[in-house]
Amino acid sequence: MDARNLVFQKLKPPCVRLNQAALRFAAKPDIAKDVIDALDEVHRVLNAVTPLQDALDEKLAEYVFFPLSHVLRESQKLPVRALEICLECLSLLLRTGWRNRLTPSLGTQLLILLGFMVGGSTARSKPRTSSDELQAAAFTCLSDLFLSLTNNVEGRTSLTETANIPALGHAVIVMLEGVTDGASSDVQLAALTALHSFHKCVTDQEALKNFFPGIVSSLSKVLTPSTKSRRSYRVYESGLNLLSEVLQSALQDNRLKQVIKATEVLSGHTARETTQADKSWLQATAAQVKLALANVVRLNSHGRIEVRQALFRLCSTVLEHCRESLSESASMMIETLIALSMEDSNNDSIEGQIKRILKVASGLSDLLLSSLHSWVVSLPRIMQSNDDAAKRRAIYRISLAYRLLSDLGRCSSVVDRLLASNLRDSVSNALHESLRVIGSDASISLSLPTTMDTTRLEQSSISFALVFSGNSSHRATFTALESLVERISSSDTSFTIAKESLDLVFGSQGDTRLAGFWLSFKLIEAICNQGMAMEGIIDYGNSGSDLRDSLVEELYSFSLSLLAEDELDVETDWRLQALALETVALQARRQKLDFRVDLVDALYLVIQLLGSPVQQLREHAMTCLNVLTTACGYRSTRDLIIANVDYLVNAVALRLSSFEISPQAPRVLYMMVKLSGPSLLPYLDDIVDSIFAALENFHGYSKLVELLFTVLTGIVEEGTKTQQLAIADGNPSTHRKPATKPVTMTEVAHLVAENRRKAARDVPDSSIEDPIAGSSFPMRPWKKTHNDSDPSFPEKDITQEADTDSEVQDEPDSPDPPPPAEKTYKTLLTITQLTQHYLSSASPTLRTSLLSLLNTSIPTLALHENSFLPLINTLWSVLVSRLDEPEAYVMASTLDIVGLLCVHAGDFMKGRIDSIWGDVRNMYISLSKKTTVLERSIPKSVQPDQAPKISGTVTKAILPASSSPPDPYIDAPTRLIRDTLIRFMCTLVEYVAIDDEIFDDIVAMLAPYLIQRPQIRVTLERRNPDAVWLAVKETEAATASKTGGSREVCRERPRCPVGQSWKFAELIF
Repeated sequence: MDARNLVFQKLKPPCVRLNQAALRFAAKPDIAKDVIDALDEVHRVLNAVTPLQDALDEKLAEYVFFPLSHVLRESQKLPVRALEICLECLSLLLRTGWRNRLTPSLGTQLLILLGFMVGGSTARSKPRTSSDELQAAAFTCLSDLFLSLTNNVEGRTSLTETANIPALGHAVIVMLEGVTDGASSDVQLAALTALHSFHKCVTDQEALKNFFPGIVSSLSKVLTPSTKSRRSYRVYESGLNLLSEVLQSALQDNRLKQVIKATEVLSGHTARETTQADKSWLQATAAQVKLALANVVRLNSHGRIEVRQALFRLCSTVLEHCRESLSESASMMIETLIALSMEDSNNDSIEGQIKRILKVASGLSDLLLSSLHSWVVSLPRIMQSNDDAAKRRAIYRISLAYRLLSDLGRCSSVVDRLLASNLRDSVSNALHESLRVIGSDASISLSLPTTMDTTRLEQSSISFALVFSGNSSHRATFTALESLVERISSSDTSFTIAKESLDLVFGSQGDTRLAGFWLSFKLIEAICNQGMAMEGIIDYGNSGSDLRDSLVEELYSFSLSLLAEDELDVETDWRLQALALETVALQARRQKLDFRVDLVDALYLVIQLLGSPVQQLREHAMTCLNVLTTACGYRSTRDLIIANVDYLVNAVALRLSSFEISPQAPRVLYMMVKLSGPSLLPYLDDIVDSIFAALENFHGYSKLVELLFTVLTGIVEEGTKTQQLAIADGNPSTHRKPATKPVTMTEVAHLVAENRRKAARDVPDSSIEDPIAGSSFPMRPWKKTHNDSDPSFPEKDITQEADTDSEVQDEPDSPDPPPPAEKTYKTLLTITQLTQHYLSSASPTLRTSLLSLLNTSIPTLALHENSFLPLINTLWSVLVSRLDEPEAYVMASTLDIVGLLCVHAGDFMKGRIDSIWGDVRNMYISLSKKTTVLERSIPKSVQPDQAPKISGTVTKAILPASSSPPDPYIDAPTRLIRDTLIRFMCTLVEYVAIDDEIFDDIVAMLAPYLIQRPQIRVTLERRNPDAVWLAVKETEAATASKTGGSREVCRERPRCPVGQSWKFAELIF
């Protein structure tokens, strides 16, 4: 059995069943389920036999269509689902059995039927029932119908016969309505697919000319983006492709020329009238198409790349195939292609296709040049708007058009000059929209960068950030402007434009000056970059190189004058100085090692901006310094500064010695010290003297004094990092007291026995004469003699010492060893001694800064004891006066400094601690009254200003009654002083041999914290563990009595080991 008979045997049962069900439904409309089931079975079999090659021919298709015709006849009564399945079966028949053998009569009947099912009768009455799926299925059948007729010449011709024109027109109207008014994207896509098939099927140009206005109008309505009716991107894509096909078939230049030429060959009045009519129709149509395209091209910024690619094909079709017929739209199509190139990520390929189109038709280059002129004229106005996206689009299309015309050699000097002028105006307008980073009130500041900022100086970044750094949109706008300037730099008139822009800088102010400077710098930078890149390949001759060098030198000189301006002048915009730094970096990159000669003029000016109050300017100065270091061949910025330290130091010293009170010189010095480290300090002797002189002459200027001491603090911080001092500074203090070893009862017994033996042995005997009784008192200090070290020397009688006293006194003492790193040590010592004159300043900030300086320098200065101990005597009176500070943080810092002196001077501080202990104790009593923990334990008779004598009674008065934790909330100043006092007292116990009375006071004061802070207890137990234990027990007993319990305060007897017993020593007093 062949395939055809096999298909027939499969189709016969469901077709018979469907025919019977349809006839029964016609007689009794209530039973529709049988029809739907039979349709499902037919549809299933058709899907199964469709893959068989040529198995389903037109005869079998007619056999299957027979029962389907009964279903279609009852379409007004059957459910929508039955009609959907029926149309799906019909679509299968059109694609297989009737794919190229559909009879014209049946095709016309199906065209009328499908048009009626979707859009109603010709009277535009809608069908009774419908759905989106039914309409989509009907449009799919229409598409398959047109494709089937396309393969049949007789069927294709029959569609445009006079009798069938009304049905065809009705079908076109229904499809257009489905495209514009379809309820869903599926319906619209199906309608567009049917229109595609219709356009392929109908080849009669006269018929297409009649349908052309309606199709273009409907597609224009669909393809116009609107917020009210959002369509699927697939609808836009299909609609744009259909519009391209329709325009190409109806308005193709070659076809129209052939038609007009063939008409002109004819003779007579009728031929002339026909030609004139065709031209009139073309003019009217071109105008209407231009209006439609103006709405369609708004899709150039659509988010889907498929839509933009379809729009690109439409524009290419108009420019390549309809360039003459739609000449009025050519300029708009070129502009759209430029815009599409900006939106597409793969813009290189689009740019290449645009260039190919421009090469084919020379007239399009003129249109692009005209458009470029219009864009350049409108650029300043666009840059005044708030729409940053519009700004970037305008800049990009100018840049791309300029690049395309440059590659084609069609740019003109007029456009170049106009572009340069309008670019200056555009940048100036854009500056009005971007906010300044700082205001005029913040441009004057004496502050220096923080430590975190100075650590960034070690970074090796050589790329400058954008000067006009507003928000991200502003940065993107100026980045686009830079790209445009780079394109202009490759033109023949770039040198002239750069020269004119630079000349404008000298005679302008404000944003106009800034815009001109930016434009001239970017142009010259791009020209230099291109020249340096091509110097090894192309010889530009002396004229071009000399002109370039002349422009760079002129710009460099102007930049140095900007950097030398006083920053206190509010007219100086920090962005001008930032561009000046970039110019210095450009010159350094060009000259490389030869730029070392220019460092004399430029390096100081760059370093001074490292202390600018503007963060962006500081970052620019950091980057510029890195560029100078790399270009001049130095390994690091430290090497750069050390190599040029002579004139840097001279420049700073000159400004300080001339009593200039501006902050530039201190800032430069501070940055030099931070960049170079300890290696710079040996060169700063004269500068430190100049700073001292400035402090003496301008001590009334508090801000300047703070700035100068900030510089001195930086010198001290770097000085402590000197290798000799840093290594020694790592050693711990030698004044720490050893821990007290607890005395056992056995040791007490041995001590008593030893005392008894000594007492018995030392009983005086009157018969023995004391040989020393008549001798004179020693005439020299007890010191090591020669016989102590060398046993060969004979022992001298004690009576001979007096004779040799004068001789010993004449012996010179051993010389005092010099401090490590003597020159740096001397500088640090001098700076530290100077602080005594300013610790009484009215500025708390300055006092805190000075105490911080002392905290940094004291550990280093303590390495040389003979210099350090006199320094303590110098600073002591000033430090003691700071203990009465109203500012809590100054008082706390003072206590920390005194504690630091105790750490490094040890017992040398004992007498001084005794003298201030009453003040410290009063401070603690005053502090205790502010806390709820110690408030009730301090007697009212004890006042802070009485400075009571240290005694056991006072110690008991200070001892708290409980060990409860401090109050949950203590204000910050009180907490700061409390913690500092605790730290100070622990330092005294650990490093100074204080009296027992003072130690008892300390134990009493710190008793509430012994349990809570184990470290305090460990520190105090190093001196007297029994006293600490007793204080803890008394505190616990007081707490227990308050809570209702009791506990005896006594030391528990330790447990005796198993098998042993305690032996008690006999004590005799």
